Amino acid sequence: MTYNILFILTDQERYFAPESLPSNYSLSGRERLRNEGISFTKMMGLKPKITAKICKGNESGYVAECVEIAVVTQGNTLDEVVNHLKEAVSLHLEGEDPREFGLVEKPILSILSLQTPN
Repeated sequence: MTYNILFILTDQERYFAPESLPSNYSLSGRERLRNEGISFTKMMGLKPKITAKICKGNESGYVAECVEIAVVTQGNTLDEVVNHLKEAVSLHLEGEDPREFGLVEKPILSILSLQTPN
C-alpha cells in the first residue's frame, strides 16, 4: 500500500498578479480540481489519517495499536514494531474500501510514541 502525504490545498492564484499567471490558469484551483473529477464533498466526514499509538509492552518490546481500525501488532524494537504496523495496516485495508472504515481512499499513517514513566 502506498501512503499519501498530507497537502493543504489553497487557491494560490490570489497571491499573484493576474498577468504573472500562466494563460491556462483561468480557473480557480477548486474549479480545476472539480473539472478533473475530484469532489470535496466525497471526502467530507472521512478521516485523512490512521492514528497508531506505540507504547512499551508489559514484559518486553513495544506494542502498536491503531485508533480508527482494528490493528494491533508488536515488535522487539521501535523499528520492528513500525515495520510490522505498516504491514498490518496494509494487509487490513487490502481489497477493502477505506470509506467503510470512515477513511479517505489513501489515508496517511500517523504514529505516536507514548513514553511511560520509569
